Amino acid sequence: MVAFGFALLLSLLHPWDRRLASARVVRPLLFCGQICYSLYLVHWPVVKLVGHGLYLLGVRGDAATVLVTVPLNVATSVLLAWLFFRLCERRFLNAPAGAAAKAARPAGAPTPATVAAPYRPTPR
Repeated sequence: MVAFGFALLLSLLHPWDRRLASARVVRPLLFCGQICYSLYLVHWPVVKLVGHGLYLLGVRGDAATVLVTVPLNVATSVLLAWLFFRLCERRFLNAPAGAAAKAARPAGAPTPATVAAPYRPTPR
């Protein structure tokens, strides 16, 4: 029932999808979405190290966790994920649709749709 409700909500919000995606408020979420795999890879060690370090320094309790530990963990995780994304992950991503074809074709060259070469099988 929950999945159906979520799917229904998504289908009802579809007409406003572009406007929501281009809103300034969601840019941090879009950025985190771009680096989500890197964030997934680095967040656990960061949270363990930063959280334990702050605990040893005496940052304890509910208020300290919400006001100090969580923001510091989030900031550190996003920063390290961005660095990991820039240094490692980005080179393994596929190019956006159409970007590779435009980059490979010299300026003024005919598109594949305009040039149809006859099929000639290679001899064996």
